[in-house]
Amino acid sequence: MNRETTSLAPYFVFLAFFVGGCTTVAGRRPAFGRAAALTEDLAKLEEFTLGEIQIHPRDIFPEDEAENSFVARVLNATHATTKAATIRNEFWLAPGDRIRAVDAEEFERNLRATGLFAEASVRLVETSDPAVKDLHIETKDRLTFSIGASGSFVGAVSSLGATLGESNVFGTGDRIAAGFSENSEGEFRGVFSYFDRQVAGSWVNATAQVGRTEEGDFAAVGFERPFKFLRDRASWRINTSTAATASDYFEAGDSVAEVPLDRSSVEAATFRRFGPAESTWTVGLRAQHDDIKFGTARGPQASTIDVPGDTTATLGGFTFGHRKLFGFRKVQGLDTLRFIQDVSLGAGFDALVGASHRTEEGQSDAIQPTYSLSTSFAYEPALDTFVSLRANARGRTEGGEFQGWATGLDATVFELGLRPHTLAAHVSFDEAFEDQGLPVQLLLGEDSGLRGFPAREFTGERVVRLNLEDRIDLQARLGAIEFGAVVFLDIGWIEERGQGFGRPLRSTGVGLRVGSSKLFGARVLRVDFSVPLDDVDGTSYDPLISLSLGQVFDFQ
Repeated sequence: MNRETTSLAPYFVFLAFFVGGCTTVAGRRPAFGRAAALTEDLAKLEEFTLGEIQIHPRDIFPEDEAENSFVARVLNATHATTKAATIRNEFWLAPGDRIRAVDAEEFERNLRATGLFAEASVRLVETSDPAVKDLHIETKDRLTFSIGASGSFVGAVSSLGATLGESNVFGTGDRIAAGFSENSEGEFRGVFSYFDRQVAGSWVNATAQVGRTEEGDFAAVGFERPFKFLRDRASWRINTSTAATASDYFEAGDSVAEVPLDRSSVEAATFRRFGPAESTWTVGLRAQHDDIKFGTARGPQASTIDVPGDTTATLGGFTFGHRKLFGFRKVQGLDTLRFIQDVSLGAGFDALVGASHRTEEGQSDAIQPTYSLSTSFAYEPALDTFVSLRANARGRTEGGEFQGWATGLDATVFELGLRPHTLAAHVSFDEAFEDQGLPVQLLLGEDSGLRGFPAREFTGERVVRLNLEDRIDLQARLGAIEFGAVVFLDIGWIEERGQGFGRPLRSTGVGLRVGSSKLFGARVLRVDFSVPLDDVDGTSYDPLISLSLGQVFDFQ
């Protein structure tokens, strides 16, 4: 690659103009007041006594629609409607408790977040007593049974797979799945997994997974009691895993070195939350133990990889964080087509301060201070304009010097005020370094957001990526299937440490988006045709077609 140092300023200036255009559409009113009004609404809540809780679960297709469609009848027949008890157990209030309208709104968001429903509606209903209100819950399921073959073609790497699964077993919200996939690089993965949403009717969930890859077997078991609602006060988790895997190192898309390793890990954490729902503090304790056994590097460039000795690391740390909530918005067209997406507006951070006892074969033991910090900020600077800013950093030190670190910056802007168009911009920066463990290699290509170039084509330790999209709702549908389109421009820079970013790598193209709230929920099928605009070291690249689930970038 050409390693000339190239200023990134013109591209960030271009992004600034793009963002500025999004936030100054003619006739638009600023929404700083809207965010303030949302916060004010949280403070002006009227409380009622909760009467009855009425739950009305519906199948995928209503009866009148199923009567006229053979496909709808078949899909309904293969699906167990979510049980009312499953829905009821997600709610945190009981008849006689005090309830507010925001509690109903929050429960509606939580139901959508489960991924079980195409639609969810929760509202307070008046009774004969003005001080008492009933809670009316109505849900419409989505298709949760999957069977068949799948495939993707991303960055000249093709893969095929078979899956069999149900993510709402007998209407309980539990998930069971089995699958096998293999790609053109000879990598394969077979897995069986189980998820219990409500262990013994509690708010504890459990996960279990076993499988095999070309490197060996893996297994994981975990239990978690998450925060269930904004005013919930306690959360904890316990996870353990073991896996035989490998770290691969690439050059021009091909694996040139590989280090096999066996890793076992156990983690436990507990958290407490304080303060009102709109401004909470969280404190906690976290402990983790990792045991890694490294094999001998193999491949044509194996001699370039400095493999460490077998390593154990035991981490103990104190966590703390803060979240300021501005409010919520229900929107369509950000990351989905017609599916309602709940956007949380607010600012916050999470931090960990601790120490890790590290032991490496052939080296002396060491106590290494360990730190991590993640921040987020999401707001609506103008009506139907959404901005998300995120940053994270982690590292550990020894003798006053960093032995390893990773940082990431991320900014996303969506403009929804030009329906049926949604203008979207995303820029990110990632950097990683490791001095004691295996070397870190960041990748850039079709599979990492730079469409038009083969997967894993470019490698380095610092990556900058810029994606611009015009997402278009075609307002066309075929039965329960909805269609959208996209026009995009991708730009990426990557550098080996100390050698500069070099010139940009650019591509452009068009794509198709396919979605269905009844069949896929919030998921979107992405099909992109991309054309690279740059040659690299005399190598030209052909246009690529990629097919996969999910957008290249999301809002949150």
